[in-house]
Amino acid sequence: MKNFNTADFLTEQHLITSEQRVKILSELEKPEHAGMFFLECAVSLGFVPEIETIKKISAELKIPYLNLKNLDIDEDAVKLIPEETVRNYHLLAILKSDKLGLVVVTSNPDVLPFLDTIRIQTGFSVYPCFTHITCMQWALDEVYLRNMQYFKPVYS
Repeated sequence: MKNFNTADFLTEQHLITSEQRVKILSELEKPEHAGMFFLECAVSLGFVPEIETIKKISAELKIPYLNLKNLDIDEDAVKLIPEETVRNYHLLAILKSDKLGLVVVTSNPDVLPFLDTIRIQTGFSVYPCFTHITCMQWALDEVYLRNMQYFKPVYS
């Protein structure tokens, strides 16, 4: 999977200034922002609009953008990736398909190289998609807090 650096993209596209980039990186060092990723921090600081920015990244990388609220999430696909991995990398398997393989959605473009690890661990080709941060959090809550608390991953 192609490496992508959100900080570089936002700076090169003049979506953030060099000063804002430094501020974001500084904020990410703070304990209260542990687990946040660059785009998430940029959005939380009000430097970039959430949905428009992920759509620009999606277009740049030619990776589809999805609104997860409009989709049914495949429980069998969810089971393939442990919850800890899902939360750490801000990704979620939403469909297991003979045609596409494993459809994995993320709100963090910087995790694209990690999808090769998912491919190796699950044995499925991985078809990446993007969604916005708020939608990803909604989906994770739906999957792990409401509907599927009892799921155990297929591999560990």
